Amino acid sequence: MTGSTRFSPARRSLVAAACVASAAVLAMPGTASAGGNGVLEVAAYEAVTIDEEHVIGLLPEGRQNYVISHPDGFDEAVEQARQLVGDDIRRNSISAGVESVDGETTLVYGAWRLDEKPSEIVIVPEGVTDWGFAAQPVTLEDEPGWGAYYASAETFGGDLPERFTVVAYDENHEVFDEIEITPWP
Repeated sequence: MTGSTRFSPARRSLVAAACVASAAVLAMPGTASAGGNGVLEVAAYEAVTIDEEHVIGLLPEGRQNYVISHPDGFDEAVEQARQLVGDDIRRNSISAGVESVDGETTLVYGAWRLDEKPSEIVIVPEGVTDWGFAAQPVTLEDEPGWGAYYASAETFGGDLPERFTVVAYDENHEVFDEIEITPWP
């Protein structure tokens, strides 16, 4: 699915959680079952549920400014982030971050910057060439050109290898950026 999906504010967290809970595994573009999970449009400062431990929110201040926090600390995280400029990633690129617990990846996240919305962002395990786990892209309503994305352990079944690549596709299903993630020494 290309483009964005609009939902009422009351349904956004439920939809975001459903996208994660579906444990989406996508074939890479160019294969018969290729497809995207859409870009979720949200209001500024809106807490979108990722999983029980994480919410994400996008801020209109600065460049690619977003927060990921525990649901109980979201308001405080937003206030702290309002003092920051945010990421300043170059056009047609992504950033990436990883949260790990006891050596296992529990969350992959980052920002994207592209004139149009990405068709999909995929987490590809090392050694795999024909499929990946779908990340959920998020963007601010009425502020095109950037957003964030996330994929939790629920998305990839808690079974993500130490090395993987985050691959982002534009509306034409062409790779516009990718970042290889390797473990810290």
